[in-house]
Amino acid sequence: MITRTEKWYKRKSAYALALLIVMVASTIGFALVNNNTTGQGTSNEYNGYTFVATPQGWMSTVNGQRIAFAYHPSELEQISMPRIERSRGRVYLISHPNETTFDASFAASRLGAFLQFAGSSPQEACAVAEGCGDIPVRNCTEPLVMVYYRGGNETKAYQQDNCVVLEAPADYELSQLNERAIFQVLGIMP
Repeated sequence: MITRTEKWYKRKSAYALALLIVMVASTIGFALVNNNTTGQGTSNEYNGYTFVATPQGWMSTVNGQRIAFAYHPSELEQISMPRIERSRGRVYLISHPNETTFDASFAASRLGAFLQFAGSSPQEACAVAEGCGDIPVRNCTEPLVMVYYRGGNETKAYQQDNCVVLEAPADYELSQLNERAIFQVLGIMP
């Protein structure tokens, strides 16, 4: 039988692995863009940022750092995103420990990395205590800044009390919502 502590360590290991994958993918994307001396990558401007097409997606420079993205912002313009307020410093990234629709850990790790890059302090949280171990439990009625990853039948982002809810039926749709939230955090999209 797996104890809560073992679940907690497995979840933390999954977050660390997801962050490592993001870092490696960004490094590979950076190398590919720098090796593109023939000018074969398509580039275009979006809201003052230059995006260069790569085999893996898009690359842009934000605050002097090259960053790899899976989508171009114009591909996500149809997604309406409530404002993620970062002025209070800490942003809680909430998920449900028994979510079977998708795995929010990679999305939360990626958004957390960009929140940190933008000067906020991300904090993992759970929607319910069961299966969460020592991770704090938060709900949308608390006076905190929160992003809640929720499974659902539709792909949408909306405000529920103090949470920006990213609701999706599967990983693919969640990645689009998450990338849209990242573009907002970085100031690329409103």
